[in-house]
Amino acid sequence: DNAHTETTNNAPHIEAMDAYKLLIKNAPSENLSYQFDLFEGETHASVGIPSMYKALSFIFEGYRPADSVFQNPLWLSNHYAGLSSRLGVKMPPPESLVRNLAWGAQYGEKNLHKAIAFFELNLKNYPDSFFLHKILGEACEQNEQKEKAMTHFKKSLKLQADPVLQKKLEEMQAN
Repeated sequence: DNAHTETTNNAPHIEAMDAYKLLIKNAPSENLSYQFDLFEGETHASVGIPSMYKALSFIFEGYRPADSVFQNPLWLSNHYAGLSSRLGVKMPPPESLVRNLAWGAQYGEKNLHKAIAFFELNLKNYPDSFFLHKILGEACEQNEQKEKAMTHFKKSLKLQADPVLQKKLEEMQAN
């Protein structure tokens, strides 16, 4: 662990880092994860980017879900709930990721039930999105769920005016 100290002539900052590392090692905490790396061949001026990359990779370890997670909204939700718990911050699945998974189910797989489940997951995390209400309404309409479609169209229109959607809703209500 202290091999680098010998090669740096016991520079004070290296000694301070070694002392800090020893302090952390001797007082373990279940709420603290740490990693110490020496970047051989780097200088104070060049170590910034590689150390930032290494730090972010360590912090967000496990961020990338397994491919199977993308097949089920519950699995995706559970993956991000686990990350949120580990990191101590609410971290819902990104809106654009879930929207694209929903569209893939809707238009690629022709699986409206799965698409609607992904859209509903998105609305749970982003309830004030006029766009999500609109596209969930469209999926419900396509799935012959007229009342549910109209409910989401109305919510979308409350959040943002859309003359085309307003006309569509009026036509649905008339029929």
